[in-house]
Amino acid sequence: MARRRRARSPSSRRKMRKRVSRGHVPIRSCAACGAKRPKRELIRLVMNKEGEIFTDLKMTAGGRGVYVCDSQQCKERLLRHKRLQRVFRSEHPVSSGNENASQYTKVFGGVNG
Repeated sequence: MARRRRARSPSSRRKMRKRVSRGHVPIRSCAACGAKRPKRELIRLVMNKEGEIFTDLKMTAGGRGVYVCDSQQCKERLLRHKRLQRVFRSEHPVSSGNENASQYTKVFGGVNG
């Protein structure tokens, strides 16, 4: 014997509609400072198969990705403390001492901050 559903009144349907969430906001961590923020507030860096690191503005590129805050301090910290090497799990150094300025413009060239 099949169960019959109880008919709902229009007012109860409206109440149910209000409970539905407005959408999920993905949260990511900054690789430099560790702050957790919504994905759209962070900059995504990607390392492709050739080992090149670039800024992924559309956040759709394939490859290993890492997120960093848009602040100047976090961008510099990411390069200065060899965190890129750690987060990309790279055996070869991503940047070293005097190359920081050129590495910075290469990685963050199209992003103001």
